[in-house]
Order: sequence, then structure tokens, then C-alpha cells
Amino acid sequence: MRTFKGRYFGPFMFCFGLLCMFTFFVVTAFASAGPLVLGSELNTNGLVEYLCLGTDCDRLWTAH
Repeated sequence: MRTFKGRYFGPFMFCFGLLCMFTFFVVTAFASAGPLVLGSELNTNGLVEYLCLGTDCDRLWTAH
């Protein structure tokens, strides 16, 4: 009879590997994407402020 560790170590490592790959792909996709604008607000002086996530948020007004 196999022990508890011997029975569940393989499936645990498989799930851990899938979780690591999923995390890697999500982080890579987010890092390579452009700025993600979550919202904008018009100030009283006429300037627009953006709530932004991702790279190049400081240059958002020049991004196309």
C-alpha cells in the first residue's frame, strides 16, 4: 500500500506546475501589453486624468 505522500505527491506537483505556467503566461501577457485605462476624469481646468495600469502610463497622452 502506498503512503499518503506517495499517493498525492505526483498530482500535487502536476497542479503546481500548471499553476506556475498559468502565472507565467498571465504575467507575460500583462507585461507586454500597453497601458490599460480603467477610467478617466475631466478636471475643472480642462485636463483629463486617467486611471491607468500597465507600462507607459506616464506617456499615455502620446500613446495611440
